[in-house]
Amino acid sequence: MKPSGAQQSFEKRGIFWICGAQDHHLSGTLHFSPKDGVELRLIGQFGDPLQQFLATVHGTVENADCTLFGCTQWRVQSSALILTEYRVDMAIIGSHVTSLKEAVFSKATSRFDCLDDWANFRAISVPSEGPNPTRAPSRFEIAQEPTVSATVDALGCTICLLGKPNGTFSHRFIDWEYHAYLDIAFSESRSVEDMCSTVIELKHLVSLLTWQRVRLAHLSFALHPRVASAPGASQWCEVFGAADAQNEPYHASNWPLTEFADLASYFPNIVKAWFAADKHIRDARGLLTGLINSEGQFVQFEFLALVQIVEALHRTKYPGNYTSAEEYEPIRLALDSAIAPTVSKDHRQSLKSKIKYGNEISLRTRLKRMCMEIPESLRSLLTADLNSFISVVVDGRNYLTHRDEELAYRELKSEELKHACQRLKLLLTIHFFHALEIPFTVIEKISQDRDWYTRQITS
Repeated sequence: MKPSGAQQSFEKRGIFWICGAQDHHLSGTLHFSPKDGVELRLIGQFGDPLQQFLATVHGTVENADCTLFGCTQWRVQSSALILTEYRVDMAIIGSHVTSLKEAVFSKATSRFDCLDDWANFRAISVPSEGPNPTRAPSRFEIAQEPTVSATVDALGCTICLLGKPNGTFSHRFIDWEYHAYLDIAFSESRSVEDMCSTVIELKHLVSLLTWQRVRLAHLSFALHPRVASAPGASQWCEVFGAADAQNEPYHASNWPLTEFADLASYFPNIVKAWFAADKHIRDARGLLTGLINSEGQFVQFEFLALVQIVEALHRTKYPGNYTSAEEYEPIRLALDSAIAPTVSKDHRQSLKSKIKYGNEISLRTRLKRMCMEIPESLRSLLTADLNSFISVVVDGRNYLTHRDEELAYRELKSEELKHACQRLKLLLTIHFFHALEIPFTVIEKISQDRDWYTRQITS
């Protein structure tokens, strides 16, 4: 049996109308597939001339209200009947909502494709049958894993990691599954936009903790009680299109970086710290998790992106320059005045720009400081020769950026680039882990238990 909100393909017939114009409704079908997303196919068209973008469409599919956001017309077929097709950004089945910013929801339940493997909840056990077991087990034991909760003051909500059973059974068959979910309960109602933003942040958290490409397997929102009490409204609404959906059975793309058991006692603080981080840290962190979720990029692109994240993170954590602004100002003026009068206007502006930012710490210095801020036991995972590693990264970046032929001999081969990327990714992850209040000693233990060097660096 499909759980409500499971990101699985469907086709539902119904009637649809532009929000606020119910008198003009059209018949059609609402389609969803993890690969193609949400589509609306109508018999007829809205408006004359045809409206190519519709912010909000309401409808009824299989006796359930639905709301479609961001409908962009992409194909019209005209024969005996006009058939209009729209690509839809997001669909909510279970309620009519007037806009993405309307605050009507108070809870969400979400599941990601790799969450079961990471949480590793063992809820179903088959007791031993003794020395002469039968071909099929005679009984099962089902346990409920304890819920792990975190109160996130920054959002005004509670986030829980928990297991939930789903399925059907009778005296003749059992179709039963147990999955790990991340549930969110807000103290006040929230908009669709806010709910989706929180779910996507959790997706990025799971990406950082696992180093896996994460896809949405289930998403549903609960209406706030004051809305759910309205006639005909349902308590839980299915949500489609909010994030990339799981389109095939989950297979780990590489060794998972951690498991829940490694971090169980720290998990509430991890969740709190994740949402409490300032915007600049979130931006740098999002670049890394975005890179993890887009695995398969050209290795040169990944390398340059990781170097940029190192610079962004260091600027955020340790703002500062070689000297104070007051001390640098006379240096800047002296350098500006030293530019020869024969230099062209454009060249002069370029030189002045370089001088203006000449007080900023170099990449080489930033990278060295980032490495020296972690314990030697973790630093040794990255390299046995720190100066050589830093030179490889800096010269490799400079050659890829400037194509300076004097650095051509430092161009990194494919395998060298791959290993440099893994080392940079691990350096960043260690810093982001520590920012989530995971002690270095715990990170070191995980690195040993999970054999990060063999699985993440040299594999």
